[in-house]
Amino acid sequence: MTTAVESVARIACFTEHSCLVGDIAVEIQGMPRRVLDLLNEARTSSLSLIEPTLARPECLDLPLGTFASGRVRKADIVCVVVIDEPERPAGRRLASYVPKTPVNVVLPMRSLTLVGTVHLNVRTDPLDFILTWPEPFVPLTGAGLIADGMPLPEGTPPEPMTIFANRNHIVGALTSEPLSVSGQPSGLAPLGLDGGRQPLGIGRAARGSLSLAARS
Repeated sequence: MTTAVESVARIACFTEHSCLVGDIAVEIQGMPRRVLDLLNEARTSSLSLIEPTLARPECLDLPLGTFASGRVRKADIVCVVVIDEPERPAGRRLASYVPKTPVNVVLPMRSLTLVGTVHLNVRTDPLDFILTWPEPFVPLTGAGLIADGMPLPEGTPPEPMTIFANRNHIVGALTSEPLSVSGQPSGLAPLGLDGGRQPLGIGRAARGSLSLAARS
């Protein structure tokens, strides 16, 4: 039997000036759905959140308030961070598995920068995939959020997450890899730059405090 906990995912929705953290139902009329599927669903223009907490992106550990319910317009979402999502059954995962090539990318957004990995079919141009494909949200794995004006990390972010970026808020797409994609992703840092880099993002501590605040 599916429990209430198993039928919801926990996400953080970043807009240009706010962050809403809450649960979202991922079982619609008895059918399990992925968060990415709900974001790319053309028939709905918003996401309904259960017990959302409101915070500023730069002060995630200082919630402004917690509410019984809420709704956020998909068009205004810059990106969505997946904090927790129920796993698909093994049979469903195997049936939908298609081998893909990982490519590390940097995505300048209107209010922040994302770093992470996209997974592509062979001979797919990663920049074309990010900027021109029709689905509103593009998935990144091993990803991190970089505050406006902060340096990029070298290699994988210290707390890699799954992030879905709204293509309508992506200013550009960058990669240090040749467009004839290799089998292994290269580093995230731009070519020819050295020095220590400290990425800023949602962070485990901030995610934990928001998670607790939303459930208290």
